[in-house]
Amino acid sequence: MSQDDLNIILIVALVLILDVPIILTIMIYIGRRRMNAAENWKMTFGEIVESGLRAVKKRRKGGTYVPNVVYQYEVGGEDYRNNRIHFGFNPPTSVLPWVEAVAAPYPVGKRVNVYYDPQNPAHSVLEKAAPLSKPMRVAFLAMIAASASTIVVLIVVLLIVN
Repeated sequence: MSQDDLNIILIVALVLILDVPIILTIMIYIGRRRMNAAENWKMTFGEIVESGLRAVKKRRKGGTYVPNVVYQYEVGGEDYRNNRIHFGFNPPTSVLPWVEAVAAPYPVGKRVNVYYDPQNPAHSVLEKAAPLSKPMRVAFLAMIAASASTIVVLIVVLLIVN
């Protein structure tokens, strides 16, 4: 195997290894920017009209679900409906207790604070902060550690081969 072949393999491996942490970092950055922009959002009262979970994929042995919390609110005499709880990302999961725990604080009929963009009142959230759960933080750090250690191993292999 030539040096050029090894360099190509290294570049492809690095791209494949780093894509997930890079994408997650970009998602976190975008979420933080949205949270900072929301500091100037106004608050109004709303009401929960739907609460529970929504199936994303159904399978014979379960499926994946996301929280389904829909609320309505009024701004300037116009009615709005939204389902955005916070600026974070709620990935579909088969862990029903987690999905139920996200929706549980929002039973149907509950009066809630709704934070909305005064420039576009259709953009709203119930919570300005984007939660990053402990398991997600651990998984993110584990991916970065695994990526870093794999890169080190690849570099060592290339140095040995040369």
